[in-house]
Amino acid sequence: MKQVLLIGASYSFSEYLSEGLSQQQVKLERCPNSRSAYTVLIQLLPDLIIIDVGGIDEDVALFLEKKIKDPNAKSIPIIAIGDMEDHRKAASLVNFRVQKYFRKPLKYDAFFKAIGEALGLNFTADQTECILEMHVTDNIFFIEIAG
Repeated sequence: MKQVLLIGASYSFSEYLSEGLSQQQVKLERCPNSRSAYTVLIQLLPDLIIIDVGGIDEDVALFLEKKIKDPNAKSIPIIAIGDMEDHRKAASLVNFRVQKYFRKPLKYDAFFKAIGEALGLNFTADQTECILEMHVTDNIFFIEIAG
């Protein structure tokens, strides 16, 4: 069974990703932050790393530097997600051998396709049509989904 390490993502995103990957027979391991990620990486040696880089803080950069210097981990592909507006910062991820960068909000079909390609698997996206309506009332988000 293929294994993916998810670093620094929110609980709701990790639950969604876990469900999607389990349907494809892929196990998701979670690490809450990049500070402890290297230890987890060396213990697991997953097939893929997905990391929420945010604004590329010192912990993220240190993790990525350690990973590319480790002979057992340097070949593990990385997919990064974040909300960086600065294209130069996002492009700097290439120095850490990040294969793909997805800016938030994610396009999930392309995101899952990239995961499948990195793992050498053929992921199929749910093609069910649905209607999504969102509105805010008194700082409360209402989301209605009809399928």
